[in-house]
Amino acid sequence: MTEYRKAKGQTALESVEQECLMRWVQFVASKYPELEMLYHIPNGGTRNKREAEHLRRQGVKAGVPDLCLPVPRGDFHGLYIELKAKDNTPTEKQKEWLAKLDEQGYKTAVCWGWETAAALIEEYLRKEQQVDKWERLMAHLSDWQQDVFSVPNAKPVSGYEMLGAVMEIVEEIGGLKK
Repeated sequence: MTEYRKAKGQTALESVEQECLMRWVQFVASKYPELEMLYHIPNGGTRNKREAEHLRRQGVKAGVPDLCLPVPRGDFHGLYIELKAKDNTPTEKQKEWLAKLDEQGYKTAVCWGWETAAALIEEYLRKEQQVDKWERLMAHLSDWQQDVFSVPNAKPVSGYEMLGAVMEIVEEIGGLKK
């Protein structure tokens, strides 16, 4: 679900807020190297009809959020932020994009002001990336091992438990050949 974060005080023009956010990114990049991947999607702005049609043919779409951080955290594939300033509100197209991205497993947010966006990004990056250890282990096992240990809804087992299960199976099929 898209998160909405209002600024505590006044905000400047959206372009100024965007520049301030990117300056903050440079300032904290050593703490969060993933911020190197944060980019702005320049869909907004005033353009003449010819240029706007040219960009549409190239794939520019109305409503795409301003910022993308393609770094997974928690249950999310990445983060999209629609940055707002002053009393601006998201358009219907922006709300549609945010909802679609949310359905695809992305964290989505509308933030008023750079400080609000920076706080959200920092919270997002502090989340640990969830790794299913059992799935990683199973990916390294051979097919026969997967058949032996794949039980629907089975809890992950320790290495000792797994070794014990392997030894039981080896004994059942005739023991180790010397």
